Amino acid sequence: MNEQTAKPENFVQRILLVMLTLSLTIVLAILGLYQFHKPNPYIQEVLARQGNEIQGHAIFQMNCAGCHGLMADGKVGPSLRVFLRASLIFA
Repeated sequence: MNEQTAKPENFVQRILLVMLTLSLTIVLAILGLYQFHKPNPYIQEVLARQGNEIQGHAIFQMNCAGCHGLMADGKVGPSLRVFLRASLIFA
């Protein structure tokens, strides 16, 4: 009869083992997906080019400023400030 009752230590150990297994599975799946991710060659080529600040400003004013504002803080369209900060951090 003693062997049929569930012991609290065994239950906790099983739960911890299941949680550890799930965590490792998730981490390995994420690493596996990252490993097989191939960057788009067109995007890599565009990002590697040197930009022209004056032309970029003129293009932004013609195509983007109407909705995003001259300071990219959003008017009709969303603010681009988040993207500006991210590009400065990852540049």
